[in-house]
Amino acid sequence: KGQDSYLVAQLMPLAAEQGFFVGLANFTCHETGTADGDGGYSSYYKRRRGYGDDDDDEEVPGMEEVLDTTITVKNLVDMEGNKPAGDNEIPFDWEDLVQQDPFEDAVPDVEQYEGYMGNVSHWYKRTILIIATKETAHSILYAASYALENLRRASLERPGNPSSEDLSFANMLVNNPEKSPATLVQVARYAVLWNDLELWMRVLRASYWGHLPVDELVAGWKAFSFNRVSSSFEQLIRKASPISHGISFVQELVESGPLEDRQLAQGWSAQLVSSLLTTVEAPTVQDVPLFIETTRKQGLSYITNTLIPRLEKNPSLHDFWAALIKNLELNRASLVMSPGGSANHDDKSLVNKSSVRNLITRCLFVIITNWEHGLTTPVQSRYYPYYQSPSDTSIPSRITELAHLCVCARFLDPLTKLWQRLAKAKPLTVQENFRIIYSPLIPQLRQLLKSQKLDLASPPFLEFIQVVLGAYLRFVLGPRPDPTALMPARKLGCGCLDCKELDKFLMSTSLVQTFWRVQKIRTHLEHQMNSGRDIVTYSTIRSGSPHGLVVKRNQQAAAYQSWLQRQGQAKTFLGTIGSGSILQKVAGPRYADVLKALEGKQQFVLPWNSATPSAFNQPS
Repeated sequence: KGQDSYLVAQLMPLAAEQGFFVGLANFTCHETGTADGDGGYSSYYKRRRGYGDDDDDEEVPGMEEVLDTTITVKNLVDMEGNKPAGDNEIPFDWEDLVQQDPFEDAVPDVEQYEGYMGNVSHWYKRTILIIATKETAHSILYAASYALENLRRASLERPGNPSSEDLSFANMLVNNPEKSPATLVQVARYAVLWNDLELWMRVLRASYWGHLPVDELVAGWKAFSFNRVSSSFEQLIRKASPISHGISFVQELVESGPLEDRQLAQGWSAQLVSSLLTTVEAPTVQDVPLFIETTRKQGLSYITNTLIPRLEKNPSLHDFWAALIKNLELNRASLVMSPGGSANHDDKSLVNKSSVRNLITRCLFVIITNWEHGLTTPVQSRYYPYYQSPSDTSIPSRITELAHLCVCARFLDPLTKLWQRLAKAKPLTVQENFRIIYSPLIPQLRQLLKSQKLDLASPPFLEFIQVVLGAYLRFVLGPRPDPTALMPARKLGCGCLDCKELDKFLMSTSLVQTFWRVQKIRTHLEHQMNSGRDIVTYSTIRSGSPHGLVVKRNQQAAAYQSWLQRQGQAKTFLGTIGSGSILQKVAGPRYADVLKALEGKQQFVLPWNSATPSAFNQPS
């Protein structure tokens, strides 16, 4: 207004000549500090007491000391009424002001006093004139929407002939850390329109995989030629994760490109895919078809000499190896064929059959070596001893999965190594191993073999079942206590109601019982039991009312009773292996020893035979 308008009008031609940006913006300075003296604190109470006083009578005390100052610049408008920064705030420091102390002795536009805390706030609001170089304006002041609008107008006014300012706007958009994929697409289109390869390549370097659609990349391909843009394609595709997405993108790009470049692009694609696959550190199940396809095109040496040596020491790839083994088996016939064929086709096919088999075998040994990866060792709860986490069943499931892979590949030798490694997996004790691993594993293996029409008594399953069976009989069932050393159970009571309950306990299989009785009855029961010290002991719980009389049968009886329970569990376990005829077939010459151990006539002796060393020679 007035003189300011005159000064701006004089400034504009000079700014345009020197290449400066001129605009107006709202400037707010916010100061916070302490109130003058203690008057403000008194006036706070005065105002609180003066409830009926008019607000106009209240005065905000002066600011004694400035504690903090913040400035805000927003609503930037150029001289044509455009908003280059949109609704964004403009980065601004005190050093950017021409007048270094603009509010000295000035009256604040807004004041606020927080009497309780003694804080005073002042706001100074002004309209300021911003003068900046075009470079500063492009990098700091302009929003992406403003730059895009200027480029849109420029493309209509001078298509294919960008000005230096247009290029500056485009570079600003590419270098903006908050750039969006849509913005990059627009700049890529302007680069093609202007035939600017350097700008187009900068867009691709600033992009991530998936930002630029295939049709935009093909437009650059057509505009600049494949040889000039292929390196930028490769840089972009290498950013893809997982790598299978990048490879799929390569294939889509080649199929969408110009027909006259198809053969050239396919050769480039094959080399890029091979390179990508040889650099991948943690392939996923989704990557497996790509490995198979590359192997089919380049031959088995690609996967055996390049892929496996890099990945076989990574223990975290169980799912990948399992999927690779399955796909190798499914594609065995196509992998046997030599790439491109040859005069010695039959001979090479025979060689490749052996190579494919060796490849699958190698993968089986890799996955079995790292079979425990991803499994958690179950820990029995101190307070809930019968609780086990869901992961407890994962070990049998993993072993069954690996056995299934070997069966489907028709190569069972790696299972011998698996049995050896499994025997070393001992979470707590041999007894815990059976509860957690072997008891649920045997039925799963039996079901697997049945579905594949294989015999449980065939190697290498036979040797494994024999070792497990022998370990169970020796360490879980164990020897039967000598029954001749046990005193026969007998009644000790006099025939009264309480003695009848005592006799009932003595003739049962229970090991301990507490009788909560008054002292007179406890004394009577103790007197009756004194004649049976060989078969029973007792003690008194002297808390509660009435007190408790704890009666225990002797340790020999308890041990024998425990063995009888284990005997029943052993019969159940042997039932999971099979019926009598199957069990006899599995046990072979040692079937009689199995029966003797089960009946408690003779403890089972390990190893199973002299040629089969047992992994369970000593209990844990």
